[in-house]
Amino acid sequence: MRRLLGNAGLVVLSLAVALVLLELGVRLLVPEGLWRFRDSTRDWTLDPEVGWVNRPALDVESSSPTARVRFQTNSDGLIPAGVVRAKKPDVVRIMIFGDSMVVGRDLPQSANYSARLEALLRERGIAAEIINAGVAGYSTDQALLLMQRWVPRYRPDLVIFASTSNDFGGNALRVANYQAKPMFRLDGNGRLVLSPPELVANQIQPYGSGPRSWIQHWALYRLLQPRIIMLRSRLGGWEQRMLLGVMDEVYIEPRAADRVDWPLFSALLTQMREVANQNGAEFLVIAHPEVGEVWDPYIDRMCEARGWPRDRYDRFALERHVAEAAEQASVRFVPLVAEFSAHQDRGPFHLLPRDGHLSAAGHQLLAERLADHLSDQLASMQH
Repeated sequence: MRRLLGNAGLVVLSLAVALVLLELGVRLLVPEGLWRFRDSTRDWTLDPEVGWVNRPALDVESSSPTARVRFQTNSDGLIPAGVVRAKKPDVVRIMIFGDSMVVGRDLPQSANYSARLEALLRERGIAAEIINAGVAGYSTDQALLLMQRWVPRYRPDLVIFASTSNDFGGNALRVANYQAKPMFRLDGNGRLVLSPPELVANQIQPYGSGPRSWIQHWALYRLLQPRIIMLRSRLGGWEQRMLLGVMDEVYIEPRAADRVDWPLFSALLTQMREVANQNGAEFLVIAHPEVGEVWDPYIDRMCEARGWPRDRYDRFALERHVAEAAEQASVRFVPLVAEFSAHQDRGPFHLLPRDGHLSAAGHQLLAERLADHLSDQLASMQH
């Protein structure tokens, strides 16, 4: 027994030493932006109506996989930091609502598609002002509530809601990212019924606590996290994959996306349109292109790994559902998948292999697509 315990102790000690050496190796040899943990909850403040919002007048710096990023907000928690509620004469104002894809937290704010869109429109002679109202972790329901707050006060000419695939999982949750959040449901008459957040604390909850928090700060764990997320998505059920925004089966199995609550999503879009129109603004919807929709090397590897026939893979499957939901809500929708897929030479459009957020190339191409789509309309608004 003593020999057995001694051998077990040596194994544990050896594993501990190996982990320490690997941890030191990652910290010394791997760029900091690939493993440094940034707790996104530090950007937030508690909100009794929406759950959480960006902290007002925030000015922080952090490491990302691409650069050292300075993140700033104005007194209302919106981007850029210098934007004010009063709109200048002869300026066309656009507000973009959504989640972390809109925020673009891993890139300099000047590289975000909201900033790039403003620059492109000004190059075309359109005095545009783009306000980034994105908040990391948001789902469609929270974006709607934030619109109801800020659209009447900022009076934009155009409101854009930018959807992301993990919206559909978040719309069914009362708690997300360790925070209480609101949730809508449809009653028997198809009307939206709001359940406010059930706040149990008077401050934002950090991303994990105790041992979980320690693990988040391990460089080795952060480096392996993308593969861990993919493993979780494959081993977990549909709900888990939907929350992670990893719903690859929708592109190969036509009925897989039927599990999304599309009537609820459409009703939320309808309410968004009404908020915009009641305040004198036009409204449109986009769906951020997912890596499994637009980057062929990723699609090829995934089909090979899962034994899926490549010719059955439908990259437009999810976008088509979003477009149908927008049509039912009488909302204008701008498709993006075909445009991104046609420009493989400019990719990858996401921060691969680390995560699925848009890269600088993705933000730039998205800004160009929106500028092409909106230029004529915005020019007529200006005059």
